[in-house]
Amino acid sequence: GPVKIRVFKRDGRLVKVLADQDAGLGIFTASWAGDTESGAIAASELYLVQILAPGINMLKKVVLVK
Repeated sequence: GPVKIRVFKRDGRLVKVLADQDAGLGIFTASWAGDTESGAIAASELYLVQILAPGINMLKKVVLVK
């Protein structure tokens, strides 16, 4: 089914889309190199990662430390 994984700043601004695709059954892996959609390096701070998939609507806090 469809999988969306997005990184946001605490104020709700989108920082990076890690996944926006249709995924098959099984484990799906995504990683973030600490960059933004424009290719800039993101600042060290707290971010929110939204994970959307069939039956999943999750928001997790992550801290980027350089």
